[in-house]
Amino acid sequence: MTLSGSGEREWTPDQRRAIEEDGCSLLVSAAAGSGKTSVLVERIISRLVRERDPYDVGDFLVVTFTDAAAAEMRRRIADALADKLQSRPGDANLQRQLALLPRAAISTLHAFCKRLLRRFFHRSDLDPCFEVMSEHEALLLRDDVLDALFEKQYADPEAGEPGGFLDLVDRYGGDQGDRGLRQLIEALYNQSRSLPDPTGWLASASAAFCDRVAVQAWQAELLRQARFKALEAQRLLSQALRLCRQPGGPANLADILALEADVAGQVVATLAQPDVQAGDRVSVLGKIAFADLKSGPRADKDIEDPAIRERVRELRNAAKKALLPLRDGPLGDPELASRAEVD
Repeated sequence: MTLSGSGEREWTPDQRRAIEEDGCSLLVSAAAGSGKTSVLVERIISRLVRERDPYDVGDFLVVTFTDAAAAEMRRRIADALADKLQSRPGDANLQRQLALLPRAAISTLHAFCKRLLRRFFHRSDLDPCFEVMSEHEALLLRDDVLDALFEKQYADPEAGEPGGFLDLVDRYGGDQGDRGLRQLIEALYNQSRSLPDPTGWLASASAAFCDRVAVQAWQAELLRQARFKALEAQRLLSQALRLCRQPGGPANLADILALEADVAGQVVATLAQPDVQAGDRVSVLGKIAFADLKSGPRADKDIEDPAIRERVRELRNAAKKALLPLRDGPLGDPELASRAEVD
C-alpha cells in the first residue's frame, strides 16, 4: 500500500479485493503492520458513501480485543468521514454518519456480549443488573475456589493413603507447604484457557500418563536430561579439582572434590546404561551429597590464592545446582521407582 501523488492511497491487489469483495463471508489474514486496519476502515467507508444502497454506520458490528483498538478504529472512521466531507461539503449522508458514529457498535468482543445479554436478559434468565467481573475479582474468586478445593481434599479420609492427596502435596508442594502445587494448578489452568478446547487439552494431557508408551517416552527424556546435567556437573567438579591441585589452589578441598567428582562420574555411567533399572538409578542418585567445607581441613592462607578458592567455590556451587535436583526429583524417588518396577 502506497500513497499516490494526489494523496490517495494506492492499494495492493489483495487489499483492493478485501475492500471491494461483497456478498460473501470474507476472512483476511495478514501480518502485523500490513495495513489490516486501514483496509477495514476503507471497506466500511466505501459502503457508507456508495450511491447505490449505502449502509448506515449503525449497520456494522466491529469487534476488537482491546478498548484501545476499538477507540483507534472509531477514530480512523471519523477521520475518513471528515476527509470525505471536506471534498463534499454539505453532504447530508456524510454528516449523518458522523453524527451516528458515537453510537456505532464498535467495541471489544466482551463489551458487545455484555450489551447483547443485557438487552435480551429475559431470554437468558440473567439479572439485567449483572456486571462483568474484573480481572482482580476473578483472581480472588479463583483463590477462594482453590482454597475450598484443597480443604476438601485435606479432609478426605483417603488423603493420607499411598498415592493420595498428601503424596501429591509432598511431591509438588515445595518448601512452602502446598504453595508449589497451587502454582502448578494455576499454571495448568492459565495454559488451558489460552487454547480453543481447555477441557479437551487437560483430558489429553492427563491421558498421556495412562499410556505406557507415552510414560516411557517421558522417562527417556528425563533420563537424557539427567545424563546431560550429571555430565556437566562432573566437568565442573573435575575443573574445580584441578584448580585445587595447582599452585595457590585450596589444596585442603582436593579430597572432598575428588569424592564428589567420583560420585558424579558414577551417576553419568549409570544413567548412560540403555536398560538401567529404576532401583539402580535411585541407588546411585542417593549417593549425591556435598560436604560442609567449613568442617573440612583448614586452609593454608599463607600460600592460597583467594581468587582461586572463590573460583573453586563457584564451580562447585554450579555442580550442586545441577546434581541435587536429580537426587531430589522424580528419578531419585524410591516410591516411584518401586512402582515402575511393579508396572
